[in-house]
Amino acid sequence: MKKEDIQTDEIEKESVEEKVDELSQKAVEKESSEEEKADGLNHEAVEEETSEEKKVDEPDQEIVEEETSEEDKSGKDLKSEETESQKVIAKSPKRNIKIILVLIAIIVIAALLYKGNQYYEEKKEYDATHKVYHYYTFENDEIHWKTTWINNNQPYILNFRHWPGELEDIKIIGKLNSVFSDADDVYLTFDADGENFDYLALAATEISLNINQVLGKNIFAACIANNTPDCYMRPIVTCEDRETAVIFLRVAENPQVILSGNCMTLEGTDEELVMAAERVLYAWYGIMQVQ
Repeated sequence: MKKEDIQTDEIEKESVEEKVDELSQKAVEKESSEEEKADGLNHEAVEEETSEEKKVDEPDQEIVEEETSEEDKSGKDLKSEETESQKVIAKSPKRNIKIILVLIAIIVIAALLYKGNQYYEEKKEYDATHKVYHYYTFENDEIHWKTTWINNNQPYILNFRHWPGELEDIKIIGKLNSVFSDADDVYLTFDADGENFDYLALAATEISLNINQVLGKNIFAACIANNTPDCYMRPIVTCEDRETAVIFLRVAENPQVILSGNCMTLEGTDEELVMAAERVLYAWYGIMQVQ
């Protein structure tokens, strides 16, 4: 081979190598450009993703703000309710006092009405010959006031010269002891030589007819002194006989009943002495109160 041909081949070879280098350079540049594009796309994707996250976060933030606003409103409402509650509590004692006063007034009025009605029913007068006292009906036969009293399921017809309403002003004072309450025998004593003997005898009869029926005791007539023929054959008994149950009929100005240990003294003049005796009998029957 000639020297010139060799040189030509070398030149061509160098030219080919230069072209290969150019092509490699272009390939590298192209690859670099594609990588830059890829990086750009990746960056845009990241930016878009960040933007999306921001968009998602913004509604969440709005929701949080709305919840915070609602909580603030709720807090204000609670404070408002607490304030109203405090006002109600502050007013409630006064309202409670008013309610209590109204209830007390209603109870008092109802009690007065009931008491008045009860009093009317207990002392109702149907007419001149029929009356009611503590739910006992009395009928007048022009001589006595009659009523029915029941003891151990046994009815008894009671006869009185006066109905209970007439005897309420006669007082019973004092107290009897066990000598009187436990005694089987009771002595009815009086002054046979005194005044108003007829009313003394009438009062003694009232007591004698009822005391056995009411108390289940035996009654004996006695005198306070042996000063008349009628007393010669009778026991002499006074209130000083402390171991004896005694009922003493005594003439006095004011009608009353005095209870003193073993002795009961009935006082009054004329018909009032009879009234004092019947006042005791009504108490024993439970138709009137003792005091």
